[in-house]
Amino acid sequence: VCYDYRFVAHYLDVLRKQDNVGLSLFHELTFLQDQTQINIKLHKLSLLRLRETSASRRKSQFTIVKTLDDVLYSSEYEISVYVINKLYIKPITDLVIDVCNKFKLFISQQYCIPGRNSIVRLGGVCTLILPNGKKVICKQTNQQKINRFIKEQENYNKIIKRLHPDSLRMISNTSDSLKFWIEIKSPLAVIWDGYSKTHFSFMEIYEGVSLEDILMTEFSNEIRKMHLRNYRLIFDYLCDFGIVWKDMCPRNIIVLSKPEGLVYQLYDFEKTEIFDGILSKEYRSEICRGQICIEELCVICRLDEVLECFDGYFCPEEWDVNSKKPLPFPMRPDMENILQHRNVSKITLGEYNRIDKEILSVRSPIERKIISKRLYPGHIGFKVEHYLSMVGYADAGEYDRKITEVLISANKNKCFALCVKFLNKILDNLEVVLLVKEFQYVYSGGLSLSKIASIDEIKVLRNIIDELYSKRYLAESFVCLCQGTK
Repeated sequence: VCYDYRFVAHYLDVLRKQDNVGLSLFHELTFLQDQTQINIKLHKLSLLRLRETSASRRKSQFTIVKTLDDVLYSSEYEISVYVINKLYIKPITDLVIDVCNKFKLFISQQYCIPGRNSIVRLGGVCTLILPNGKKVICKQTNQQKINRFIKEQENYNKIIKRLHPDSLRMISNTSDSLKFWIEIKSPLAVIWDGYSKTHFSFMEIYEGVSLEDILMTEFSNEIRKMHLRNYRLIFDYLCDFGIVWKDMCPRNIIVLSKPEGLVYQLYDFEKTEIFDGILSKEYRSEICRGQICIEELCVICRLDEVLECFDGYFCPEEWDVNSKKPLPFPMRPDMENILQHRNVSKITLGEYNRIDKEILSVRSPIERKIISKRLYPGHIGFKVEHYLSMVGYADAGEYDRKITEVLISANKNKCFALCVKFLNKILDNLEVVLLVKEFQYVYSGGLSLSKIASIDEIKVLRNIIDELYSKRYLAESFVCLCQGTK
C-alpha cells in the first residue's frame, strides 16, 4: 500500500495533538490491505480534519436535479446535484450530507494533483475519496473564468451526441493492425454549491498513463511514432465531425490497454468549438499553427517528430519570413503578448513567421544522449507562471513571456543550454523548498499551500528573471548571469 508523503505529516499532526479518534483511524489503516477499506478510512480522516477546522458547520439543503441546465443555471437550491452516472448517486449525496454547508472548504483541503511540469500544485483540480471508498477527480470553477467551466460541461454533451452515444469509438487507418479506440471521459456528476457560489465536477480517476508522460519518458522511436500517428488520427477524426479541440494537449489524453486494444481517453473540453460539417484542410492547418503544435507538442517532442505527425498541416520550412501580406489567421495569445511588448502594432505575415520560428527554436527538447535524458525548456515558463501565481502575483502571466524572450536571447548569444540548465536548477531548488513548506503546513494542521501568502524563494526567482530579461541585449553580462557568476 502506497500513501502520499503528505499523509505522514497528517499522521504527525494527529500524534502531536494526541487526537484519539484520529490515532485510532491511523492504527486501523496499518492492518488493512483492501484498497476500498483503506479509502473509507482515509475519507473519515478527511472529515475529521474538516470538523477540526470548521466549527460553524450546519446541515445543508440539497436536491438532486434532472438536467445539466438545472445545475448550471439554477440557483434555487443551496446545493444542486446532477448525477450523470447513476451508480454514484448515493456516494455523492452521502458526501454532501457528510460535509454539510462546507463543501468548498472540504474540497480545498484535498490534495491537488501534482503535474510532471510542476511538482507542487495549487489549483482547481484535486483528488478526493467518496464515503464508499471510490476515489475521484474533482474540478472546480475558476472564479476568473466561470464561463469556461459551464462551456466545458455543455461541450461534453454536444461532443458525445455528435460522435454517437457509444462509449468507445474505433479509429483505424488502412489495416486492422492499426485500429485503436477513443473514449470521451465526461463527468460522473456536477454540483452547484450555493454557499460558496461555486460549481464542481467529479470524474473517474484514470488508470492509464498520460500521453505526455509517455512522450517524455519513452525513447523507442517505434513506440513514439505509433502514439504520434494515433494522435494525428484523433485530430483528423474530430475535425471530420466539426470538433475543434483546442485543448488537445498530450496531458489531456490518457492511454491504457483494454481487451479490445489501445484506448485513448480524452479529457478537458473547455476551449472546444463545434461546427457543422467537416473542417477544411486550411482550417486544420490554422489550428495546428495555434496552441496544439507550438505550445504543446513541440515542447515535448523533437521537431522532426512534430513535422511527421502533422505533415501537410504544420510546415515551418514553408513559412515565408519576407511576406508583406497581413496575417491571415488569428494570433496566439502568447505571440500577441510578445508583439505588444516589442511595440509591434501592425504585424505582417513575414514578421510573424520570423518571430514564430524564434519561439519554436527555444521550445523544443534538448537531447542529452550521454545520460539518456532530455531537457524541456518549453516547460520553464509554465512552471514560473504557476509558482508566481501560487503566491498571488497579478503579473505572473507576464513571466512566461519574459522567459521566452530570455531563451531567445540565450539562443542568439550561444548560451542556450547553459541558460536552460541555470533556470532549471533554480526551479528545482524552489520545488524542494515548496515540498518542505507544504509538509510543514500539513503538519501544522493545514492540507495545502493555499494559506501561504508569500515565499521568499519565489521572490528570488522573480528577481532573477527580471535581471536576465533586463540584460538580454547585453551579451557579456547576460552570459555571466546564465553562468551564475554575474
